[in-house]
Amino acid sequence: MTRPIAATAALTLALIAPAAGGQMVEAPIYSSWSEFEPGTTLTLRTVTESQGSRLESTTTQRLVSIDDSQAVVEQVHRAGAGDSAEESTLKLRHRRWFPLPAGMTKEDIGKPINPLAEGSETLELAGRTFEARWYETKDQTEAGRAITRTWYSDEAPGQLLKAVTRVDAAKKTTTIELTEITTP
Repeated sequence: MTRPIAATAALTLALIAPAAGGQMVEAPIYSSWSEFEPGTTLTLRTVTESQGSRLESTTTQRLVSIDDSQAVVEQVHRAGAGDSAEESTLKLRHRRWFPLPAGMTKEDIGKPINPLAEGSETLELAGRTFEARWYETKDQTEAGRAITRTWYSDEAPGQLLKAVTRVDAAKKTTTIELTEITTP
């Protein structure tokens, strides 16, 4: 095994190694989908604006099945319009339980590490009102620093309500927003 592969394997094991006692925790995404019936769908619209150009895509997720061990969600991503539109489909399996990583508490699950800021807010999206918690984080891209504010709610399947990422050096903003939830 080469050093980079060995290092990656060691890091992966360290991240998923359970804390002493091997406590298992419920995955927040599974938990959010468990409140809905199979056939429930959500649609997220992504808009990227940069120096006068605008790109738009949609991602639709549909709960195919759910049982005591996993939620199966089909995800269809569509970018572009008309005949030039591209579409891809994935089947996502969200396991219910996973080992609590060493050094983390149950309360840490589903939150970013070291957010710049956090708070709560009421958002109106997809014809509904959600009580949301938000986190602001920073990252580094090729073009410079990226600041992202992300809103989550346990009331929405998949939890994601909205995310806005700004890369000021590139004059680029990407907004992801929940636009629709349908239930069977």
